Amino acid sequence: PIPVPMPPNQWFMPSFDNLYALMATKGSVIDYIERQPMPQREICSRLRDIILGAYPRIEERMKLGVPYYGDDFYILSLKDHVNLGLSIQGFDEGDLKDLKGTGKTSRNLEIRSVDEIDGSRIIMLLAKVHGKRGT
Repeated sequence: PIPVPMPPNQWFMPSFDNLYALMATKGSVIDYIERQPMPQREICSRLRDIILGAYPRIEERMKLGVPYYGDDFYILSLKDHVNLGLSIQGFDEGDLKDLKGTGKTSRNLEIRSVDEIDGSRIIMLLAKVHGKRGT
């Protein structure tokens, strides 16, 4: 672990929880999106528009250094694509066909260009995830 300065000139070794808390408060969702290179910036922005268009009152926050929407989905910009992470509890095999990963509780929709964004499919997946909580 990296020592983190604490006033007054004290040092401590942060736990993972401390690091996550520090990352979660650093910047806003818009800052995160604006820092991304193209085409990731455009993909992130479009995904955000889809999520907020479908759920205008959803909680949008930075968590673990990336934009989270409720506790059900997140946007993660990577080197050559963007992942839309989804909680998959209650999904059937048809819902999982386009999703990457092998997790038991979450998977990713991997997007490499804005042209790959299927708004209708994304809204259907979001509704399945968000609707399971009754919110």
